[in-house]
Amino acid sequence: MKSLVEDVPDLPDFQRFHDAFRDNPASATQEGHMREAYYMASEAANREYIKLMSKDIDDRLAKGPELVSAKFVIPYPPGFPSWFRDR
Repeated sequence: MKSLVEDVPDLPDFQRFHDAFRDNPASATQEGHMREAYYMASEAANREYIKLMSKDIDDRLAKGPELVSAKFVIPYPPGFPSWFRDR
């Protein structure tokens, strides 16, 4: 459990759209184009996989380029979802 909660890299705040998917990157609001970002990530040439617990991700976070998530992160309470338990 500790490795899942405490021993994780110091990740940046991913609560915004990358400037490439925003009409006005200088805007105070963080809205962006979700559809364009989602479909762009479905093309293999537009993505790379970096293992979470690795030196590669530490170097990338320190030196760039900026990491952009291609997936949604949806927190869920501890335990198994009820639909999984009922199967």
